Amino acid sequence: MRERERRPQSRGERLIAASRLVLSIAALVAGWVDPIDAYSEAAEILLLIYVVYAAALTVWNFAISSFDARLPLLTHMADLSFFAALYFLTGGATSPYFIYFIFSLLCAILRFGRRGMIATAGVVTLVFVLSVALKGESGWAEIDRFIIRAVYLIVVATLLIYVADSQQTVNRELSRIATWPRASWTNLTTLVHQLLDHASGVLGSTRILLAFEEGSASHAFYGEPGDSGITVEELPPEFGDQLLGPSSNRSVIADSPGGSMTFIRERPQIVSAADADLPPELISRFAIESLVAVSFRGDFVRGRVFFLDVHRTMHQDLTLGTIIADTMGSRLDHYHTVQQLKRGAVAEERVRVARDLHDSILQSLTGAALQLRTIPRIMTRNPTEATERLNEIQQVISTDQRELRWMIDSLHGAGEPGSAGVPYEIETRLRSLQQRFRHHWNMQVEISVEPTLRLAPSAVHLEVYSIVSEAVANAAKHAAAGKVTVEVGYRGKVVDIAIADDGKGFPFQGRFTLSELLDSARGPVTLKERVASLNGEMSIESTPAGSRIEIRVPVT
Repeated sequence: MRERERRPQSRGERLIAASRLVLSIAALVAGWVDPIDAYSEAAEILLLIYVVYAAALTVWNFAISSFDARLPLLTHMADLSFFAALYFLTGGATSPYFIYFIFSLLCAILRFGRRGMIATAGVVTLVFVLSVALKGESGWAEIDRFIIRAVYLIVVATLLIYVADSQQTVNRELSRIATWPRASWTNLTTLVHQLLDHASGVLGSTRILLAFEEGSASHAFYGEPGDSGITVEELPPEFGDQLLGPSSNRSVIADSPGGSMTFIRERPQIVSAADADLPPELISRFAIESLVAVSFRGDFVRGRVFFLDVHRTMHQDLTLGTIIADTMGSRLDHYHTVQQLKRGAVAEERVRVARDLHDSILQSLTGAALQLRTIPRIMTRNPTEATERLNEIQQVISTDQRELRWMIDSLHGAGEPGSAGVPYEIETRLRSLQQRFRHHWNMQVEISVEPTLRLAPSAVHLEVYSIVSEAVANAAKHAAAGKVTVEVGYRGKVVDIAIADDGKGFPFQGRFTLSELLDSARGPVTLKERVASLNGEMSIESTPAGSRIEIRVPVT
């Protein structure tokens, strides 16, 4: 058996249920208090039954969260049947329960919209005519009452159709706002084109002006629909300055170039076009006859939207225009934030690359340059030793080339663990570092790396190498160490690094954490900044016989 369609409970159904109950009780009490000649015992019993029916439906509607999709139609038909029977039993054209037919039209408009209300009006008119005909009523009084009530039905039905059309128009406008497409952040022109294309059709306007200020720069765009969609023209910056005047926070409805209605703090005032921040040259150029102008202000952007050629402007247009303007302002704010983040990320990446080049390749090339200066003197004294030195320098340069290639591949996002694109493994880089410090500084470097480190992302490899290189370089240059021991481990989501040396230690003595080092401005600056940028932990233990640095870096 096919499962019945279920729908969420609606506010309209609950409103109808409560209204039905109140109306039925009122009709029953009125019949008891002021009985009419046509009020029969059958009508009283029918009203009692209907009160019980209305009460049951009300309790059920407020108790459940979903219902059968066919239920509104079934209850609507039941209500019409009851109204027809009650109308027939209580006097036909003279019945005081004519209000029930108005109630049925209201129920139809809430439930089924315009078409359902027209169909219900047809059924009500038929029931009304048949009840009068079956009662056999005659006389001018009955005919007059019949005509008057028939006119009532027509007028009420017409008004409800107008209300339904207005509600559908508002729903379409709100739906268009709710289904605002995702914005493109490639460039500002593309984003503005998308904003104007979607916003221009909400208020029924054919043209739209957008002016906004981002920092000290003003922008102005004009959109006009064409055969292949909206055409967007970027206006000179002076137009943006004109449209964003000192009073650009006001929302304006203008019906003609010579006068406009502006809403300031929700109080309408009639002002001139100049007072409404509409320069005459703009009115002339764009042939402005009617508009809705709404301002917006975000965290980084402030601006104004002008909906031109809005027909039959109303106060409600300001509300919709405000929603549209705020949406456009938030998109422009988002675009500004994205661009700021991109620029910040580029700047941060440049600082990181510069720091990595300084800590590794620049130091290595500096050592090679120092050794090259000694080659001429050694060449005259011992050519064999000079040749060996040149071979060592050549190896250093080759190693630096591999280092630089590894860094370039890391910037391009290549070299993830487990792929064929790993050109230079972390162990190989650390071995090259070991050789470089042995040749340049005559310092013994012992490195122990757990094999699990290969499972870490390549970005972690780069950071590990940079940290070890900086720490070993500090031990060689500042601590005059003869031996450095490096241990690197990778367990779960944390990389552990320990660097110990036998030098003279730091200028301070004792054990300090990263926060203590930052507060007291002690310890290696570059190393502290690098660990802090990685949300890592660091501790330094310094003694006259050497120092030990322990670093924990989370892997994200």
